[in-house]
Amino acid sequence: MIILSEILSSSQKFMSAGECSIIIDGKFLSMQSSLVYAQMDDDNVCYYTKTTSDNIQQKIMLDDSTMESKYAEPFFCGKYYSFIPSVTKDNLGVDVDSELKIIFIETFMYKKIRELIVNDTYHDATMLVKGTEQVISNEDITEMVNRFKSKAYRNYLETAYTGKFLNRIVKARGNAFYSILRCFVPVAIECKYLYNPLLDNPAINFKSTRLYADAEQKGRHMEILPNGVLSTMLATHNEICESLGMSYMVRFTPQFLYELIVGFYTQGDADFPNVNTKVWRATSRNYAEYGLRPYYSMLQLAALLDSYKDKTGESQESSDTLEFLSSYTESDSLWCAIDRYRLKLIHYGAHVLDNKLSCTTNALYNYLSKASLF
Repeated sequence: MIILSEILSSSQKFMSAGECSIIIDGKFLSMQSSLVYAQMDDDNVCYYTKTTSDNIQQKIMLDDSTMESKYAEPFFCGKYYSFIPSVTKDNLGVDVDSELKIIFIETFMYKKIRELIVNDTYHDATMLVKGTEQVISNEDITEMVNRFKSKAYRNYLETAYTGKFLNRIVKARGNAFYSILRCFVPVAIECKYLYNPLLDNPAINFKSTRLYADAEQKGRHMEILPNGVLSTMLATHNEICESLGMSYMVRFTPQFLYELIVGFYTQGDADFPNVNTKVWRATSRNYAEYGLRPYYSMLQLAALLDSYKDKTGESQESSDTLEFLSSYTESDSLWCAIDRYRLKLIHYGAHVLDNKLSCTTNALYNYLSKASLF
């Protein structure tokens, strides 16, 4: 029996929870774009994904070795580290929440680095690994901290801002008023099992921003599940715009607002919106036909151009792709994010009141480019 199954089979919460999805180190576990589930079947813990064929849903069972490889390999945020200890029942953190129907798993190194960040004690820290007696240098710890922080922004978006959590917020008992016509949007979402990169990193200090402080002052903190399991801070679209210092109102989806906030803290990351993060974007919607992305950072495009220049003459396809890449134009990550989210933004909430001239990518960009957190 694999270690996770040993832990789960002795958990009364798991045995009574029924089907549970799995989050490992802050991210939903999936295989081939399908969520992985766990459930007690007689006396065995079963792991599986789901597929639908001819309108019939089927389970695809996963063997123990496949499942164990997802949490037992010596990798941290995508990089191999030889000093990561083997997984044991004592160093694998497992929490089962029967309300959310989620198994939250933290590997040993993930938990240690998270604690160092939350307590702001990693700057001069070293670490002794029990069992191997190996000392992890501050240089390695600093590298892991940076990798953790970088990954956490995207992981939190793809976890806390999915339907699994947002539906709980919208449908919470006593919360009906706040879900009318999607007038209110989460300024923050907190789950006690998850590292929140905006609220759990002392270097960010998001709570001191006008956006958070204004929502807090209005008493918009809502407890969705008790004991800190899930809570949120809400604000109207207009309140958000005022707190961001904007002159015009723009509607936000929860995901876009989160990305916009993160963009203020991660200037230079092309995947989060900011006027100061320069990118090169496609001028045509045909980029997918060439296997390309709609935008690239300066370094990414330079590397891509070099790789295709090396292939010039090998095939007409390479030449065509190179020619298409040369048509990319300089822009910034805010414009690209607005263009990506535009249809969702202009159809979220009471969109029938909008002036259509205010709903173009350029118009929204002009409004949002004035936004600031402080």
